Amino acid sequence: MTEECEATNTLLIPRRSKIEQAPKDILRLEHLKPKGKEGMGDRLASAISQEKRLEEMAKPVVSKAEKKKRDEERARVEEGKKRKREAEEDKKVKKKKRKEKYVEEGGSDDDLEDMEDDVEEGVDWGEED
Repeated sequence: MTEECEATNTLLIPRRSKIEQAPKDILRLEHLKPKGKEGMGDRLASAISQEKRLEEMAKPVVSKAEKKKRDEERARVEEGKKRKREAEEDKKVKKKKRKEKYVEEGGSDDDLEDMEDDVEEGVDWGEED
């Protein structure tokens, strides 16, 4: 390893001394690599493929029954979220219809807002002895 580093240094030192200005980005520095070495893109691709391979080896083996159970659970969660969204949309539609009906009967929007908010601020809801 040290011999390879020394060989690379003996090759790079003369090349770097010819450069008038230091390379400011990695792409310019890439031109100084020795011939026969992989390029930056190739090194990145090989590192990513090696990482993916190690990741696959580290994953636990999941049985088909566990996988099916997990998929069913995900489907249940998605169905619950869908039902909740539909309920919220229905609530908005009902509120809008109620408001339209009230306005048609002769009420104003301001009266409707006052009517909907019957809760008083500062009310003590604690138990009294």
